[in-house]
Amino acid sequence: MCRVRDSARATLSHILWNCRTQPAEAAQGPMPSHITEAMNAKDCSAHIQAVQQAKAALARQRPENATPPGKRE
Repeated sequence: MCRVRDSARATLSHILWNCRTQPAEAAQGPMPSHITEAMNAKDCSAHIQAVQQAKAALARQRPENATPPGKRE
């Protein structure tokens, strides 16, 4: 279940669309073209940008009281 929009299923394409700002696109299903293009690019900086966008998408889905990745007590 999507933590941003409780009424939606949190598929990979859904969270990569940023359902908060683009709910119609997030509901459609296919991956965002800018992510797909970045994954297939030969340029390393495009890959880095895609990874950063994916990390931001996952952060939006993290529960509010969850410990951020890499920070263990």
